[in-house]
Amino acid sequence: MAPLRSMGNIGNMYSPYEDVFASTGGDTQSPYPNMFPYGNRGIFGGGSGNQQPGTGPQSERNYIEYVDIATLGNTTDFGDLVATRDTMAGGVSSRVRGIFAGGRGHTDVIQYITIASPGNATDFGDLTQSRTGPGGASSTTRGVFAGGSPQSSVPGSGGENIIDYITIDTTGDATDFGDLPASRYGCFTASSGPSGEKMYIFGGDDGDERDDIYQLNIATTGNASSMGRMDVSGNQGDKALGAAAADASRVCIAGGRCANSTDGHRTDMIEYLAYGSSGNTSDFGDLRSPVYFCTGTSSGDSLGRMIVGGGDAGGTVRSYIDYFAIQTTGNASDFGDMLSSKQRASALSGDAA
Repeated sequence: MAPLRSMGNIGNMYSPYEDVFASTGGDTQSPYPNMFPYGNRGIFGGGSGNQQPGTGPQSERNYIEYVDIATLGNTTDFGDLVATRDTMAGGVSSRVRGIFAGGRGHTDVIQYITIASPGNATDFGDLTQSRTGPGGASSTTRGVFAGGSPQSSVPGSGGENIIDYITIDTTGDATDFGDLPASRYGCFTASSGPSGEKMYIFGGDDGDERDDIYQLNIATTGNASSMGRMDVSGNQGDKALGAAAADASRVCIAGGRCANSTDGHRTDMIEYLAYGSSGNTSDFGDLRSPVYFCTGTSSGDSLGRMIVGGGDAGGTVRSYIDYFAIQTTGNASDFGDMLSSKQRASALSGDAA
Protein backbone atom coordinates (compact mmCIF):
# COMPACT_ATOMS: atom_id res chain seq x y z
CA MET A 1 0.00 0.00 0.00
CA ALA A 2 1.38 3.38 -0.96
CA PRO A 3 0.62 6.67 0.80
CA LEU A 4 -1.08 9.85 -0.32
CA ARG A 5 0.75 12.54 -2.19
CA SER A 6 0.26 16.29 -2.01
CA MET A 7 -1.86 18.00 -4.66
CA GLY A 8 -0.46 21.46 -3.92
CA ASN A 9 -1.46 24.10 -1.40
CA ILE A 10 -4.28 22.88 0.83
CA GLY A 11 -4.35 25.93 3.03
CA ASN A 12 -5.28 25.50 6.67
CA MET A 13 -7.98 22.90 6.26
CA TYR A 14 -5.90 20.09 7.70
CA SER A 15 -2.99 19.58 10.03
CA PRO A 16 -1.23 16.23 9.40
CA TYR A 17 -0.43 16.01 13.09
CA GLU A 18 -4.06 15.90 14.21
CA ASP A 19 -6.43 13.01 13.67
CA VAL A 20 -9.29 15.44 13.21
CA PHE A 21 -11.46 13.43 10.84
CA ALA A 22 -12.19 10.47 13.11
CA SER A 23 -15.87 9.61 13.47
CA THR A 24 -18.07 6.65 14.23
CA GLY A 25 -20.29 5.04 11.65
CA GLY A 26 -20.24 4.35 7.93
CA ASP A 27 -18.03 5.61 5.12
CA THR A 28 -16.71 9.08 5.88
CA GLN A 29 -15.31 11.08 3.00
CA SER A 30 -11.64 11.92 3.09
CA PRO A 31 -10.70 15.62 2.94
CA TYR A 32 -8.26 14.56 0.20
CA PRO A 33 -10.29 12.96 -2.60
CA ASN A 34 -8.15 11.34 -5.31
CA MET A 35 -4.86 12.27 -3.67
CA PHE A 36 -3.48 8.78 -3.35
CA PRO A 37 -0.74 7.83 -5.77
CA TYR A 38 -2.77 4.66 -6.15
CA GLY A 39 -6.41 4.16 -7.04
CA ASN A 40 -9.35 1.91 -6.33
CA ARG A 41 -8.04 -1.31 -7.85
CA GLY A 42 -7.04 -3.64 -5.02
CA ILE A 43 -4.66 -6.46 -5.93
CA PHE A 44 -4.08 -9.73 -4.06
CA GLY A 45 -1.07 -11.82 -5.10
CA GLY A 46 0.07 -15.31 -4.18
CA GLY A 47 -0.70 -16.97 -0.89
CA SER A 48 -1.38 -20.55 0.10
CA GLY A 49 -4.57 -22.44 0.77
CA ASN A 50 -6.41 -25.73 0.62
CA GLN A 51 -8.88 -25.44 -2.26
CA GLN A 52 -6.77 -25.47 -5.40
CA PRO A 53 -7.65 -28.51 -7.55
CA GLY A 54 -4.92 -31.05 -8.13
CA THR A 55 -2.65 -29.93 -5.31
CA GLY A 56 -2.21 -30.81 -1.66
CA PRO A 57 -3.32 -28.93 1.41
CA GLN A 58 -1.77 -25.49 1.94
CA SER A 59 -0.38 -25.42 -1.59
CA GLU A 60 1.13 -22.12 -2.70
CA ARG A 61 -0.73 -19.97 -5.22
CA ASN A 62 0.73 -18.33 -8.27
CA TYR A 63 -2.29 -16.32 -9.30
CA ILE A 64 -3.07 -12.64 -8.92
CA GLU A 65 -6.62 -11.31 -8.50
CA TYR A 66 -8.19 -7.88 -8.28
CA VAL A 67 -11.23 -6.01 -7.00
CA ASP A 68 -12.69 -2.51 -7.21
CA ILE A 69 -12.36 -1.33 -3.60
CA ALA A 70 -15.11 1.29 -4.10
CA THR A 71 -17.65 -1.42 -5.03
CA LEU A 72 -18.55 -4.41 -2.88
CA GLY A 73 -18.06 -7.75 -4.63
CA ASN A 74 -15.78 -10.68 -5.40
CA THR A 75 -12.31 -10.65 -6.93
CA THR A 76 -11.54 -11.31 -10.60
CA ASP A 77 -8.56 -13.15 -12.08
CA PHE A 78 -5.69 -10.81 -13.06
CA GLY A 79 -2.82 -13.12 -14.08
CA ASP A 80 0.04 -15.12 -12.59
CA LEU A 81 3.16 -14.38 -10.56
CA VAL A 82 6.63 -15.09 -11.94
CA ALA A 83 6.65 -18.12 -9.63
CA THR A 84 4.29 -19.71 -7.12
CA ARG A 85 4.87 -17.80 -3.91
CA ASP A 86 3.41 -16.81 -0.55
CA THR A 87 4.48 -14.57 2.37
CA MET A 88 5.79 -11.88 0.01
CA ALA A 89 6.07 -8.19 0.72
CA GLY A 90 3.13 -6.29 -0.73
CA GLY A 91 2.18 -2.69 -0.09
CA VAL A 92 4.54 -1.21 -2.68
CA SER A 93 2.90 0.58 -5.61
CA SER A 94 2.53 3.74 -7.61
CA ARG A 95 -0.66 4.55 -9.50
CA VAL A 96 0.68 2.49 -12.39
CA ARG A 97 2.96 -0.25 -11.07
CA GLY A 98 2.59 -2.79 -8.26
CA ILE A 99 5.51 -4.63 -6.65
CA PHE A 100 5.79 -7.97 -4.81
CA ALA A 101 9.09 -9.05 -3.23
CA GLY A 102 10.63 -12.00 -1.44
CA GLY A 103 8.48 -14.86 -0.18
CA ARG A 104 8.48 -18.29 1.37
CA GLY A 105 11.41 -20.35 0.21
CA HIS A 106 13.61 -17.36 1.05
CA THR A 107 13.75 -15.88 -2.39
CA ASP A 108 15.23 -12.53 -3.34
CA VAL A 109 12.97 -12.08 -6.38
CA ILE A 110 11.19 -8.76 -6.92
CA GLN A 111 8.38 -8.84 -9.48
CA TYR A 112 5.99 -6.24 -10.85
CA ILE A 113 2.66 -5.78 -12.59
CA THR A 114 1.02 -2.93 -14.48
CA ILE A 115 -2.05 -2.41 -12.30
CA ALA A 116 -4.42 -1.23 -15.05
CA SER A 117 -3.55 -4.14 -17.39
CA PRO A 118 -4.45 -7.68 -16.27
CA GLY A 119 -1.66 -10.08 -17.11
CA ASN A 120 1.29 -11.91 -15.66
CA ALA A 121 3.97 -10.42 -13.41
CA THR A 122 7.44 -9.62 -14.77
CA ASP A 123 10.84 -9.88 -13.10
CA PHE A 124 11.97 -6.55 -11.62
CA GLY A 125 15.26 -7.39 -9.87
CA ASP A 126 16.49 -8.79 -6.56
CA LEU A 127 16.38 -7.85 -2.89
CA THR A 128 19.73 -7.31 -1.15
CA GLN A 129 19.12 -10.59 0.70
CA SER A 130 16.72 -13.50 0.19
CA ARG A 131 14.01 -13.60 2.83
CA THR A 132 10.46 -14.61 3.71
CA GLY A 133 7.87 -12.16 5.01
CA PRO A 134 9.49 -8.74 4.61
CA GLY A 135 7.19 -5.77 5.16
CA GLY A 136 6.62 -3.32 2.32
CA ALA A 137 5.48 0.30 1.95
CA SER A 138 6.02 3.09 -0.53
CA SER A 139 5.87 6.72 -1.47
CA THR A 140 4.90 7.80 -4.99
CA THR A 141 8.35 6.87 -6.28
CA ARG A 142 10.21 4.67 -3.77
CA GLY A 143 9.40 1.25 -2.32
CA VAL A 144 10.92 0.12 0.98
CA PHE A 145 11.19 -3.45 2.33
CA ALA A 146 11.84 -4.03 6.04
CA GLY A 147 12.73 -7.14 7.98
CA GLY A 148 11.89 -10.70 6.95
CA SER A 149 13.10 -14.13 7.90
CA PRO A 150 16.14 -15.88 6.38
CA GLN A 151 15.03 -19.19 7.90
CA SER A 152 11.66 -20.81 8.42
CA SER A 153 8.40 -19.06 7.57
CA VAL A 154 6.56 -20.28 10.66
CA PRO A 155 5.83 -18.10 13.70
CA GLY A 156 8.71 -18.10 16.16
CA SER A 157 11.39 -18.33 13.47
CA GLY A 158 12.94 -14.92 14.15
CA GLY A 159 13.87 -12.30 11.61
CA GLU A 160 16.34 -9.86 10.06
CA ASN A 161 16.88 -6.13 10.67
CA ILE A 162 17.51 -5.40 6.99
CA ILE A 163 15.87 -2.44 5.21
CA ASP A 164 16.33 -2.00 1.47
CA TYR A 165 14.64 0.07 -1.22
CA ILE A 166 13.89 0.39 -4.93
CA THR A 167 12.76 3.12 -7.31
CA ILE A 168 9.35 1.84 -8.43
CA ASP A 169 9.53 3.07 -12.02
CA THR A 170 13.04 1.71 -12.65
CA THR A 171 13.66 -2.03 -12.79
CA GLY A 172 16.78 -3.28 -11.04
CA ASP A 173 18.09 -4.61 -7.75
CA ALA A 174 17.29 -3.17 -4.32
CA THR A 175 19.79 -0.97 -2.47
CA ASP A 176 20.61 -0.92 1.23
CA PHE A 177 18.53 1.64 3.16
CA GLY A 178 19.50 1.05 6.81
CA ASP A 179 18.46 -1.16 9.71
CA LEU A 180 15.51 -1.77 12.01
CA PRO A 181 16.21 -1.29 15.75
CA ALA A 182 15.64 -5.06 16.13
CA SER A 183 15.31 -8.08 13.88
CA ARG A 184 11.73 -8.75 12.76
CA TYR A 185 9.70 -11.03 10.51
CA GLY A 186 6.03 -10.59 9.57
CA CYS A 187 5.64 -6.96 10.63
CA PHE A 188 2.55 -4.89 9.89
CA THR A 189 3.74 -2.15 7.52
CA ALA A 190 2.13 0.85 5.79
CA SER A 191 3.00 4.40 4.80
CA SER A 192 1.13 7.62 5.51
CA GLY A 193 1.38 11.40 5.35
CA PRO A 194 0.32 14.15 2.91
CA SER A 195 3.46 13.54 0.86
CA GLY A 196 3.87 9.86 1.77
CA GLU A 197 6.97 10.47 3.81
CA LYS A 198 6.53 8.02 6.69
CA MET A 199 6.70 4.25 6.80
CA TYR A 200 5.32 2.68 9.97
CA ILE A 201 6.45 -0.78 11.09
CA PHE A 202 4.38 -2.48 13.78
CA GLY A 203 5.20 -5.55 15.86
CA GLY A 204 6.58 -8.60 14.13
CA ASP A 205 8.27 -11.79 15.25
CA ASP A 206 11.84 -12.18 16.54
CA GLY A 207 11.22 -15.63 18.01
CA ASP A 208 8.24 -14.20 19.90
CA GLU A 209 5.61 -11.69 18.82
CA ARG A 210 6.38 -8.05 19.73
CA ASP A 211 4.34 -4.86 20.29
CA ASP A 212 6.79 -2.08 19.42
CA ILE A 213 6.37 0.45 16.60
CA TYR A 214 9.13 1.86 14.37
CA GLN A 215 9.11 4.62 11.78
CA LEU A 216 11.35 5.89 8.98
CA ASN A 217 11.39 8.61 6.33
CA ILE A 218 11.00 6.95 2.94
CA ALA A 219 12.71 9.72 0.96
CA THR A 220 15.98 9.39 2.90
CA THR A 221 18.17 6.47 3.91
CA GLY A 222 19.14 5.49 7.44
CA ASN A 223 17.96 3.45 10.37
CA ALA A 224 14.35 3.26 11.56
CA SER A 225 13.56 4.78 14.97
CA SER A 226 11.40 3.48 17.81
CA MET A 227 8.19 5.23 18.84
CA GLY A 228 5.18 3.72 20.67
CA ARG A 229 3.47 0.38 21.25
CA MET A 230 0.32 -1.51 20.27
CA ASP A 231 -2.66 -2.24 22.53
CA VAL A 232 -0.98 -0.96 25.69
CA SER A 233 -4.20 -1.20 27.72
CA GLY A 234 -4.97 -4.79 26.72
CA ASN A 235 -3.28 -8.13 26.13
CA GLN A 236 -3.19 -8.28 22.32
CA GLY A 237 -0.33 -5.90 21.57
CA ASP A 238 2.37 -8.51 20.96
CA LYS A 239 1.57 -9.68 17.44
CA ALA A 240 2.71 -10.28 13.87
CA LEU A 241 1.49 -11.57 10.51
CA GLY A 242 -1.60 -9.41 10.03
CA ALA A 243 -2.86 -6.65 7.72
CA ALA A 244 -2.01 -2.94 7.52
CA ALA A 245 -3.07 -0.03 5.30
CA ALA A 246 -3.42 3.76 5.56
CA ASP A 247 -4.63 7.05 4.20
CA ALA A 248 -2.97 10.47 4.58
CA SER A 249 -3.66 10.85 8.27
CA ARG A 250 -4.24 7.41 9.77
CA VAL A 251 -2.69 3.93 9.67
CA CYS A 252 -4.80 0.89 10.56
CA ILE A 253 -3.63 -2.60 11.51
CA ALA A 254 -5.93 -5.61 11.68
CA GLY A 255 -5.79 -9.23 12.81
CA GLY A 256 -2.50 -11.05 13.34
CA ARG A 257 -0.90 -13.80 15.35
CA CYS A 258 -1.12 -12.66 18.96
CA ALA A 259 1.10 -13.94 21.76
CA ASN A 260 -1.68 -13.69 24.37
CA SER A 261 -4.86 -14.37 22.43
CA THR A 262 -7.36 -16.94 23.64
CA ASP A 263 -8.43 -17.68 20.04
CA GLY A 264 -5.58 -19.95 19.07
CA HIS A 265 -3.22 -16.97 19.10
CA ARG A 266 -5.46 -15.18 16.58
CA THR A 267 -6.91 -11.73 17.12
CA ASP A 268 -9.81 -9.86 15.49
CA MET A 269 -8.63 -6.51 16.82
CA ILE A 270 -8.33 -3.44 14.59
CA GLU A 271 -6.15 -0.56 15.85
CA TYR A 272 -5.16 2.80 14.42
CA LEU A 273 -2.38 5.34 14.73
CA ALA A 274 -2.59 9.00 13.70
CA TYR A 275 0.05 10.19 11.26
CA GLY A 276 2.61 12.34 13.05
CA SER A 277 1.98 10.62 16.38
CA SER A 278 4.92 9.43 18.44
CA GLY A 279 2.67 7.46 20.76
CA ASN A 280 0.64 4.26 20.91
CA THR A 281 -2.15 2.78 18.83
CA SER A 282 -5.83 3.19 19.77
CA ASP A 283 -8.68 0.69 19.52
CA PHE A 284 -10.73 0.89 16.31
CA GLY A 285 -13.04 -2.14 16.36
CA ASP A 286 -13.03 -5.80 15.28
CA LEU A 287 -12.77 -7.90 12.15
CA ARG A 288 -15.53 -10.44 11.56
CA SER A 289 -13.37 -13.24 12.97
CA PRO A 290 -10.02 -13.67 14.74
CA VAL A 291 -7.44 -14.31 12.00
CA TYR A 292 -3.75 -14.24 11.18
CA PHE A 293 -1.84 -14.51 7.87
CA CYS A 294 -4.38 -12.03 6.44
CA THR A 295 -3.43 -9.12 4.18
CA GLY A 296 -4.80 -5.67 3.44
CA THR A 297 -4.71 -2.57 1.28
CA SER A 298 -6.71 0.64 0.89
CA SER A 299 -8.46 2.72 -1.77
CA GLY A 300 -7.66 6.05 -3.34
CA ASP A 301 -11.19 7.44 -3.47
CA SER A 302 -12.95 9.75 -1.03
CA LEU A 303 -14.29 6.75 0.93
CA GLY A 304 -10.80 5.72 2.06
CA ARG A 305 -11.65 2.07 2.59
CA MET A 306 -9.33 -0.63 3.91
CA ILE A 307 -9.96 -4.20 2.80
CA VAL A 308 -8.63 -7.27 4.63
CA GLY A 309 -8.55 -10.57 2.75
CA GLY A 310 -7.93 -14.23 3.51
CA GLY A 311 -6.06 -15.66 6.48
CA ASP A 312 -6.12 -18.53 8.94
CA ALA A 313 -9.25 -18.29 11.06
CA GLY A 314 -8.58 -21.34 13.24
CA GLY A 315 -8.36 -24.50 11.20
CA THR A 316 -10.20 -22.78 8.33
CA VAL A 317 -8.41 -20.81 5.65
CA ARG A 318 -10.87 -18.10 4.74
CA SER A 319 -11.78 -16.65 1.34
CA TYR A 320 -13.81 -13.66 2.47
CA ILE A 321 -12.84 -10.01 2.49
CA ASP A 322 -13.69 -7.55 5.28
CA TYR A 323 -13.79 -3.79 4.87
CA PHE A 324 -14.14 -0.59 6.86
CA ALA A 325 -13.65 3.15 6.34
CA ILE A 326 -10.27 4.22 7.72
CA GLN A 327 -11.56 7.55 9.08
CA THR A 328 -14.25 5.91 11.21
CA THR A 329 -14.14 3.55 14.18
CA GLY A 330 -16.24 0.40 14.45
CA ASN A 331 -16.37 -3.20 13.30
CA ALA A 332 -15.61 -4.47 9.79
CA SER A 333 -18.32 -5.55 7.33
CA ASP A 334 -18.54 -8.12 4.54
CA PHE A 335 -17.04 -6.97 1.22
CA GLY A 336 -17.01 -10.14 -0.89
CA ASP A 337 -14.83 -13.18 -1.56
CA MET A 338 -11.46 -14.03 -3.10
CA LEU A 339 -11.17 -16.59 -5.91
CA SER A 340 -10.37 -19.28 -3.33
CA SER A 341 -9.53 -19.67 0.33
CA LYS A 342 -6.00 -18.48 1.02
CA GLN A 343 -3.60 -17.20 3.64
CA ARG A 344 -0.16 -15.52 3.41
CA ALA A 345 -1.23 -13.51 0.36
CA SER A 346 0.06 -9.99 -0.32
CA ALA A 347 -1.92 -6.90 -1.30
CA LEU A 348 -1.46 -3.48 -2.93
CA SER A 349 -3.56 -1.00 -4.91
CA GLY A 350 -3.40 1.36 -7.88
CA ASP A 351 -5.30 2.89 -10.77
CA ALA A 352 -7.61 0.82 -12.96
CA ALA A 353 -7.07 3.11 -15.95
